[in-house]
Amino acid sequence: MANKLLAGLLIGAGAAAVIGLLMTDKGKEYREKLMENADEVLDKLSDLVNTGKKMAEEKADKLTDKVDKVAEKAQNGIDTARKTYAS
Repeated sequence: MANKLLAGLLIGAGAAAVIGLLMTDKGKEYREKLMENADEVLDKLSDLVNTGKKMAEEKADKLTDKVDKVAEKAQNGIDTARKTYAS
């Protein structure tokens, strides 16, 4: 129980220190840097998502093509079998 209380106090003190630092005049510079970094991270994340989406679409298109070819071959086999056994 005492360990949880101590951990809570330390986390609270750390959070208060960060908030206090961000509220100072120097904190304005930190906030601006954080926002710039956040924008960069969001841009990179957006690029990664778009790249992943494009790759998934390409894979889906290739898979669709393969399925269509297999279905066509199967249909050709069925048609051939029908012609063969119908005569």
